[in-house]
This record gives sequence, structure tokens and C-alpha cells, in this order.
Amino acid sequence: MRVDVAFDLGIPADDVEYTAEFVWDLGELPLPPLQTRVKLGELITVVDEVQFKCPPADAIDSRDHRVPSVSVELWLRLTGRTKKGRYTPSEIHRILASLPCVSNLHVTGADCSSAEGTGQ
Repeated sequence: MRVDVAFDLGIPADDVEYTAEFVWDLGELPLPPLQTRVKLGELITVVDEVQFKCPPADAIDSRDHRVPSVSVELWLRLTGRTKKGRYTPSEIHRILASLPCVSNLHVTGADCSSAEGTGQ
């Protein structure tokens, strides 16, 4: 199963919302329940929200590519200890990009000129 994931980076706001967004390939594993700790490399997060999306049939039929009839979004939050690590957007990008289960990675504010950016 592939799940859309996002979390706030915990960087104080300067009119920009710093987030990490990616697709997480869970394989055959079940969705983690609310409040479950999820380690993404050295980043420790907690599942805050799970949302299932079911687009209408006409929206699915009108696309020129395959659209799943049900998709899942997970919203995570960094734990307090991880926030205290004060990771920069580029460091978070590097950590997530190194995970083979992560793809379609975008981290707000990350300088990815030397990074792959899509995981494996």
C-alpha cells in the first residue's frame, strides 16, 4: 500500500509553512493507528491523523492516468525530542531521501541541488 504522508517541520513561522511531503510505500504492512510512533531514519514522528479519500467516479474516469478509487493520507508530527534536534529542511530531506520506502519527496526550504530528492 502506498500512502501520502506529510508533517510540519516545527520551524518557527516566517510566513512560510515548512513541511515534508512524500509517498510512503508500506508494502503489506497495515496502516499505523493514531498515536503510533513512526521512525523515519533518525526522525521520530507520531501519527496524528489518518484520512481516507474516495474521489467520485467521473473524476476517476476523466483522468488520463490511473487514479486509485481509495487513497490514504497520513499526517504525522515530530516528537518533542526530534524537534529539539533542530534539523534543517536540508537535513530532513537528506534523511527521508535515504529511505527506500519514500518517493515523491518534497521538503519546503531544502536545498536539494546535491540530493536525489525522490528516495529509492
